[in-house]
Amino acid sequence: KHIIHALHRDVSKCRQLCDTGLCGVIGRKRVIMFAPDEFPASSSFARSPDMTCAKLRPISEMPEQEAWAKLEELASRSDVRGGVLNLEPGMFIFVPHGWWHAVQPIDDFTFITGPSYLSGVGVE
Repeated sequence: KHIIHALHRDVSKCRQLCDTGLCGVIGRKRVIMFAPDEFPASSSFARSPDMTCAKLRPISEMPEQEAWAKLEELASRSDVRGGVLNLEPGMFIFVPHGWWHAVQPIDDFTFITGPSYLSGVGVE
């Protein structure tokens, strides 16, 4: 599967968008995040972005490493609400419901992820 398909939003068991958290334990991971309105959702599954949208279509046709670099570049642009960071051991990243995100290992790693009940909000 192409690395572009790592870009997703978290969905709860009842198929609602949910908050989640990423906790670094061992090793590092590169994390890319985008605000909910940066891409439309796929009409077939709210967890996935619409790969035919203007921002993602060209990236999805690139080789994987080039595509990842372009996603990082896109997330870092001043006209895009998003960002790129390294998840280090001991760090916790809160990912609000609806936020698109993707992770890629930098080192051998262990991390913990799961739904967060910090906000108590689930939206469709």
